[in-house]
Amino acid sequence: MKNLNAEKLWSTALSHLELEMPKANFETWLKNTTALSLNQQSLIVSTVSPFAAEMLSKRLMPTISRVVDNIANQSISIDFKVSVNDKKKSKHVLPKTKNPRLEKKYFTPIKYTFDSFVVGESNELAYESAQQIANSKSIKFNPLYIYSDVGLGKTHLLHSIAHSLSAKNLNTRYITGETFTNEYIFSIKEGTIDKFREKYSNLDALLVDDIHFISGKTQTQESFFHIFNELFIEGKPIVIAGDDPVDLAEIESRILSRLKGGLVVDIQKPNYETRIAIIEKKVSMANISIDDEVIIYLAKTCKNNVRQIEMALNRILAFAQLKNCSASLVLAENVIKGFRINNKSEHPSIEDLLLYICKYFDIDISALKSSKREQKLIYARKISYYILRQDLNLTWSIIGKVIGNKNHSTVLQAFRSLKEDLNNSPLVRNDLQQIRNQFDF
Repeated sequence: MKNLNAEKLWSTALSHLELEMPKANFETWLKNTTALSLNQQSLIVSTVSPFAAEMLSKRLMPTISRVVDNIANQSISIDFKVSVNDKKKSKHVLPKTKNPRLEKKYFTPIKYTFDSFVVGESNELAYESAQQIANSKSIKFNPLYIYSDVGLGKTHLLHSIAHSLSAKNLNTRYITGETFTNEYIFSIKEGTIDKFREKYSNLDALLVDDIHFISGKTQTQESFFHIFNELFIEGKPIVIAGDDPVDLAEIESRILSRLKGGLVVDIQKPNYETRIAIIEKKVSMANISIDDEVIIYLAKTCKNNVRQIEMALNRILAFAQLKNCSASLVLAENVIKGFRINNKSEHPSIEDLLLYICKYFDIDISALKSSKREQKLIYARKISYYILRQDLNLTWSIIGKVIGNKNHSTVLQAFRSLKEDLNNSPLVRNDLQQIRNQFDF
């Protein structure tokens, strides 16, 4: 650690944490932090508010400590403090979400274009279908529905279509299911529902990512259905991305019927040759030099998805820059040792998952499965229901059975309650993400 100062150590840590953490967590709690001082065993970091300091110290500390310790090659205690200036500003107010009406224009990441998309056997049909939407003057299928596991390129393709259509001066909108929901709720509260509908009715093309987010939201689905129908009747291209249609149990049947009525394509995990091509493409785009043996090592090590490859590659390059050395195979192997790679395709057992949740919340599994109504137990059960449904795809009856023979309505109500909590609470989102990360969900 002799070559590290506080600023360098923390800025390097932030670059890693930005890749590892959910974007909402990083933007809300870590983005505006600053390193104040560093001695042999302690790093002091300033935060924007007492609430942020508490969140970082209690909820996010395990991840932060692991990253900092790996960079420093020793154990470092981290102390989050509110600076004097920030104390004057802070009133223990929760960070506010963005007001939709302030977001006048929606841009898509420049890097997400067709040129930067690597085509292989696993994604060829999805790619060609997206190209057809972007380049054809006549629509042969509508809508296009793309589904896959996380990190395999759905979002990349939607952004690519958006770039292509926008370049033709078409009024194109890329939006996530979450943003659509938030905009709809905001328009109801503000009495601007007509403007909300008009904005979508004037589109030339609509691209919706993570459509599964509107699951269980009856009014949001009603609004989406009418917008979809209006654009569909007018022959406007619609592209939707999300989970496998068979998993969209809480999406209304009439919407599912529309989604399945066009072309449904999936994206699988990239094979070895495609992973090689992906790494070479990213190295070329970054205009950097890296040994072929490192590319081969990464392709053999990172088998799950493109996002995993990006995280590993960025970690190697960051360490090479930090150490002022080349990105060699030795460096790559040492860096990857501290970077959890899990290529198992099998889900964890239900019992292993529940045991970890109990460990995370410091409760006994018999208490989790009991009928006790302590808030801590209720919360842990809600998290359990959510993961068992979303990530293990269990039926409501099985979920209820494995957690103390709870009935279907109890499980479903708790599941919906947690989905609402995820919209409103960074703490809940972090708890869920920390548990999911343990199993590479």
